Amino acid sequence: ATLRIDAQLADRAEGLIAAVVEVDPTEPTVETVVAPTTGGGNSETPHATIAGDALPAFDGTAGTDPAVGLPAPTVDGFDYDGNEIRIDPTEGPHLVMFQVHWCPHCAANLPDIQQWMADGTIPDWLQVTLVSTAETPDGDNYPAEQWLQELGWTGRVLEDAPQGTSGAAGSAGVAYGATGWPYFVVIGVDGNVLARASGELSVADMEELLAGLPDAP
Repeated sequence: ATLRIDAQLADRAEGLIAAVVEVDPTEPTVETVVAPTTGGGNSETPHATIAGDALPAFDGTAGTDPAVGLPAPTVDGFDYDGNEIRIDPTEGPHLVMFQVHWCPHCAANLPDIQQWMADGTIPDWLQVTLVSTAETPDGDNYPAEQWLQELGWTGRVLEDAPQGTSGAAGSAGVAYGATGWPYFVVIGVDGNVLARASGELSVADMEELLAGLPDAP
C-alpha cells in the first residue's frame, strides 16, 4: 500500500510518503522516502528570507507611526506555485498587503482592493504584493491558496513562512510589524516606509494611505 501526498500539500505532511511493502506476511517492511518535489515554495515547509531590520509593531491608535521613514525589509520567498517572489524596497514604490484566510475583514476588503486596482484608485504603475500569512488548518477558508482563487485574486502572492503558533503572523508579517488584519504597508521610491494601515479600508482610507506617493514613478 502506498500513500502519496500531492506536492501542493507536502508542507502539511512534512513532505513524506510512507510506503509499506509486504515482503513476507510475517515480516512486513516499512520504507519511508522523501516525497518528490518540483521546486521551491510549498514543495516543502514554506520559508521567507528577511534582510534588514524589522519595523516597529504597528499601533493604529498612535498619533505618529515610528516606522515612517525607516527602510522596509527585503523579503525573498515563493508563491503557491513555487515561483520565487521578492519584495525589494529598492524597487519601490510598492504596496505590500497582508491577508489572512480566516479573517472576515480580509474577505470583505480584498474584492474592493481588486476593484481599486482596476479603476485606478491604486495606480497601475504601483507594484502590489499580497502576502498570505497566519495560515492555520483550523481556520475558515483553509487552504489560503484556494481561498484567494475563489476571491479572484490574480496578482503577486508571497506565501509567508509560519512562525510561532499556528495562525500567528509569519516571518514577513513580523518583519513588517503586523498586528492586525488586513494590514498594509506603502513603500516609497527611496525604499522607506511612507505609510501603514490596518483593518478594512474604505476607498477614502486607501486614497489617504497612498497620498504620499508621487503622481507617477
